[in-house]
Amino acid sequence: MAKTGDCSNIDPSDDLANWMSQLPASCHDLPLNSLAIPGSHDSFSSQLKEGEIAPDCSELIRVAEKLFGKAADKVIMSWSTTQNLDLGTQLEKGIRYFDLRVAYNDSCNDFQFVHGIYGPKIDCCMQEINSFLEKHQKELVILDFNHFYNVNPENHKRLLSMLSDIFGKKMCPFIGAANLTLNIAWEVNLQVVICYHHSLAAQQPIFWPGNAVQHLWANTDQLPKLIRAFEEEYRKGRPSDCFFNWQGILTPSISTVLQHLDGSLKITLAEKATSAITQWVADKSPCCKGLNIISVDFMQLYNFAHVIVQMNHNIQ
Repeated sequence: MAKTGDCSNIDPSDDLANWMSQLPASCHDLPLNSLAIPGSHDSFSSQLKEGEIAPDCSELIRVAEKLFGKAADKVIMSWSTTQNLDLGTQLEKGIRYFDLRVAYNDSCNDFQFVHGIYGPKIDCCMQEINSFLEKHQKELVILDFNHFYNVNPENHKRLLSMLSDIFGKKMCPFIGAANLTLNIAWEVNLQVVICYHHSLAAQQPIFWPGNAVQHLWANTDQLPKLIRAFEEEYRKGRPSDCFFNWQGILTPSISTVLQHLDGSLKITLAEKATSAITQWVADKSPCCKGLNIISVDFMQLYNFAHVIVQMNHNIQ
């Protein structure tokens, strides 16, 4: 497995808004699941709405509400927020994989992103992504719709129709991650891969099934356990026929939050996780059995996206 070398000489002024178009020619015919792609975890959460509890709320949020009532709102917000930057800014800063969780909000009869509490409306966010793609026609994004709450079959159909209306001919039909290259996408102006984790999407070939992207989630708030999970997966080799999302995140337990009520996910867990993962990848390689998508909380920390993108320039 080729090494990508030291990424410490990265220039933070790199043009990350156009990084795919600027990859060396040797990358253009590599499968997209063999490239290193920076991603964000719970990508929309910079726009969560304090106090608006969503149907995906965890035991952690229920306990906080029970113990503290309205006083819990700021605590919940601090521990539900995983990103500081909106989707458009993340795109400009190099993020190309987006982790998307959806609920249908009966009170406004609309789809919203959620992470314990309600976030922005989906159509506005998708229009923002589409506007970026119109201006950067050699960039490609992976939109992973992986959790749905209070979404019945009719509403799934509405959401699928909304997505196809917004992105239209930019959407890449399902051909398998091992078969999609930048050159193939560029030849026919494809820019959007939508992985949709519901069986209704299988009726439309422009959507990719949920199992087209698999995930490594350590489900821990202990950094050594996260790194150990990454090391074990890297050593054995991840599945080669799909996109693979290495989730470089620490997940808070109830006890962690209760011990840090005046803290936040960012200060208590995310800063050390994103720092450690950014360092961990330095001697690793993107390939069909190695690294692919790497996603973190607070993606702007530690030049994360620069480090991941640079790995592609050093593939040997």
